[in-house]
Amino acid sequence: DSASAPLLRSAAHQKNPSVSLAGTGYTVVWTESRGASSAIIGTHVDASGAPVGPRFVVAANVGPVEPPEISCSIDSCLVVWTDRSVPDQKLVWARLVGLQGEEKGAPLVVSEPDAASPVVGFDGTQWWVVFHSDHGSVRSRRISADGLLLDQDDLDAPPAPAGSKLTIACRINRNDCLVALVGTDSRSHRARLSQSGNVQWSSSQDTVNRVNAALGSNGSDYLVVSGEGHGCVGCVDQLNGILDAVRFDENAAEKKRMVLSGARRLNLAP
Repeated sequence: DSASAPLLRSAAHQKNPSVSLAGTGYTVVWTESRGASSAIIGTHVDASGAPVGPRFVVAANVGPVEPPEISCSIDSCLVVWTDRSVPDQKLVWARLVGLQGEEKGAPLVVSEPDAASPVVGFDGTQWWVVFHSDHGSVRSRRISADGLLLDQDDLDAPPAPAGSKLTIACRINRNDCLVALVGTDSRSHRARLSQSGNVQWSSSQDTVNRVNAALGSNGSDYLVVSGEGHGCVGCVDQLNGILDAVRFDENAAEKKRMVLSGARRLNLAP
């Protein structure tokens, strides 16, 4: 709004913010760069957007990094990012912190040195970290509520174009998450991630070219929104101006399909 103001002022170059609901407020993380060195910084804000307590450091001196992502439970947040400071290596890291940045463990490597673009979601009992690999696959890691790496799995996803965006949403009351992406076949694909670690992939039957899917949940159903492109996978600037929204039920089966025209508020009532 017109009364908005910078959250925190700094002489460093600040960019790539990510935010998660955290208790009655929000926890925000971002990158700060000074020359060739970067750090991941965070702060907690109340419901009005005012900072609560001092800012905190998630990771310092991490070199070139991709934008961090954050997801919070009722008492902790998991922050994930890709570190490119080692030549020819891209590692996904994660760190567990309290809602206001209290340290809950050291940074943890969660990938092989060929990973990028992680997303993270909390399913009510654990976090799912999902990311691309240079081999064209999409991989996942589960991290426990106390920050322990539980497993290392390939999601066996359809090949996705380089730079395509992964998106994740979770239903804490149902202990699952849904991941969505657009594959090299220009179709939208989704995977339901269950609490047990089981992964179920399904694909749209679209005949049009899709670009970067977005995903959300109202706590009961999921909604996937994707755009129709001009034969260019991942090229958002070549949208036809048509957005489709597909609603999925509690079993991640297609329930309702909508065509959106311009900005709309979506009613998720049956």
